[in-house]
Amino acid sequence: MVSSASSREMVKKVFSGDKLAQVPFMPWVCTHAARLEQVPVPKMLSDAVLLTRALENAQKLYGYDMVANILDSTIEAEACGCPIKWPSDKELPSVESHHPIDNLTENDIANIKSKGRLPAVLEATKRLKITLGRTVAIAGVVTGPFTLASHLQGHNVINDLDNAPEPAKNIIELAGKVCLEVCKAYCELELDLIVLAESVMPQLPIRYLPLALSVLRPVVNVIRFYNSLPLLLANGCTKDSLELLTHMEVEGMVVDNNIDTDVRQKLSSCVVGRTIPSSVLEGPKEQLLAHIENCLKRDQQGVFISTEWQVPYDTPSENMHAVLKSIRGY
Repeated sequence: MVSSASSREMVKKVFSGDKLAQVPFMPWVCTHAARLEQVPVPKMLSDAVLLTRALENAQKLYGYDMVANILDSTIEAEACGCPIKWPSDKELPSVESHHPIDNLTENDIANIKSKGRLPAVLEATKRLKITLGRTVAIAGVVTGPFTLASHLQGHNVINDLDNAPEPAKNIIELAGKVCLEVCKAYCELELDLIVLAESVMPQLPIRYLPLALSVLRPVVNVIRFYNSLPLLLANGCTKDSLELLTHMEVEGMVVDNNIDTDVRQKLSSCVVGRTIPSSVLEGPKEQLLAHIENCLKRDQQGVFISTEWQVPYDTPSENMHAVLKSIRGY
């Protein structure tokens, strides 16, 4: 296995367009780290010390090339005042009820990083940068504005764009301001990547592309200003998403496995992750290895291997080891 000392350099080179001998593995490890550490997910995601230790140990166990601080789409919604509920000790929380948007002031947005669990996540991210940041790429994950707006509304905000466009645009723009503040807080830690995690935006009809770009551009520009790399993690993509995604102005993108080749063909200047579906990651090792081999057979310039969303809690450790062994040995 390649020394982890080269991991950060590999990630940076893949975004620079360099042709690499090996492809970086950049999975989204969150609840799975709690399982490895044998701590409840709610406790890990609320305690900076536990979160740091769990994410550090998971990376050291498997040896992947990037550590993402968290993948929990309720973090920003909770900081905005939305109550959350934890279904079990093994799962991420969900938003229990939306928060009246009229109660969210400009001052609240400016101080968002001091609300909810964000201080713990920021502290853990700071520690990860110190302990792992010299050898491993560190990423901060920000919930995208369309997903956050949907949490704040209590339902999918895209429906509102058709029925009540002006109020819907206002809530999306407000969510964009929240994302921008969280993004700045991560950027100040000098992270390698800032990830915009969106599960709603990929459903957006192409006619709303100007709105999407107007909300996302300020966030992406701030990321670049701080010399970090913007990466879009677009969950729930379909063939219908393709036209919208090809207009996103980001350096990197992770999309669902069934359309990653189509996106790559249309986005020659964008680094695109080849993803492992959750069902494959948790499934028989033979099927997993065949999928990895198929990913590696194709052109390796400007690509990396990722997971479609977070690594499932119960993913067998031997499967994660097998992924790394296959990638490193190719």
